[in-house]
Amino acid sequence: MSRATPSNQPTSARDTAERLAIDLSPSRLATIDAARLDDVAGRVALFAKQRRPSAAAWSDPEFWNVEGTRRDRVQFVAVGNSINFRFWRLRGGVAFPSVGRIGGREFRGSMFMWRSLRRALDAGRYPILDAAFLSRISPSEFDAIFRDDTGALPLSVGRRERIANLRDFGQRLVDRWGGDFARLVDSASHSLVTFARSSAEFRAWDDPVCKLAMVNAIMISGSGLCDFREDPLPGIDYHLVKQLVRQGVVQPSPVIAQKLTLSRLLTRHEAYELRRVSMAALVQMEFLSRVKGPLLDNLYWFNRMNCRELDPVCLDATKAHLCPFVDACEQLVAFRQPFEITRYY
Repeated sequence: MSRATPSNQPTSARDTAERLAIDLSPSRLATIDAARLDDVAGRVALFAKQRRPSAAAWSDPEFWNVEGTRRDRVQFVAVGNSINFRFWRLRGGVAFPSVGRIGGREFRGSMFMWRSLRRALDAGRYPILDAAFLSRISPSEFDAIFRDDTGALPLSVGRRERIANLRDFGQRLVDRWGGDFARLVDSASHSLVTFARSSAEFRAWDDPVCKLAMVNAIMISGSGLCDFREDPLPGIDYHLVKQLVRQGVVQPSPVIAQKLTLSRLLTRHEAYELRRVSMAALVQMEFLSRVKGPLLDNLYWFNRMNCRELDPVCLDATKAHLCPFVDACEQLVAFRQPFEITRYY
């Protein structure tokens, strides 16, 4: 498989990223290893050929309101993705994920958030799809929606930021879109770029790497609620970055490498450089593998359960085959997820 460089890739993904002003230029803080990228892209292409995966449909009624109207389904996804970030707390160099129990079952990270929203929708006590309600949601209402069976609040980390995002989301919908996020989607006229630019006016989606705007687009299009002309880019969060670094595709500077090994917080600039270089790597991977952005995103995101923080499956010969990247990965498992105090991922 031939290598590709940023200068010779007239791909739709690159064009989309450039139109969104996502910086794909080289960095002093992280580099892309072309040979490793070739190997992983080859593995991705083989996986796609053998498995013929389709984009996730986000159709599990335990988490998403698949029975709702198009308007309500789009609204639900957008509400969730306005607070879909930072599901961990860091103590003494150890990351503790957000975990909560609902109905006697344990849910982790974003799946706890989605399950909590679905539960609130079913209960009907709080009108979580009503933009006016969200624009003035109180801390006590937020807490009631996201408390688990034990009374704990797994989303207490970033609570103030999440409430601010929900209020901004609701108010902007009321002021400009008649309270209806589907109107924003439809106003884009199937243009992903227009959708992302409109989304960036919201506090929740002003990330320069467009992580949550792309996750929103991936989920809305995967659910069959909108068809964008351009393929969404991968949503660059710590799951994707960690795997790219462990694979050897993205090589962090010595300072960042040490922080990733010791689970130390990155500065905002360090985290941004690592994330945007990871985006550049995946843009190239799409070109090399001919696997589209949403499928790349799905492949890496769902593999988070295999590429776990402390015990990735590659450390167990009986389970290593579960990782679709295992034959092309450098298995640099000393690297942990990148930590930054953020509201983007």
